[in-house]
Amino acid sequence: MKKLQLFNHPVRVNDEGMICLTDMWQIAKLRAESGDDEFLGGREITSIRP
Repeated sequence: MKKLQLFNHPVRVNDEGMICLTDMWQIAKLRAESGDDEFLGGREITSIRP
């Protein structure tokens, strides 16, 4: 299995190279809720839901 990290959190990647978008969304949500929301570019986290 391949390894990927987003903001120092692991993101699952299967053997075919498919990335778990749920992991990416949960990491982004945690980061935004912690107050570090610069990566959103001024948008609300709820407006960019998958």
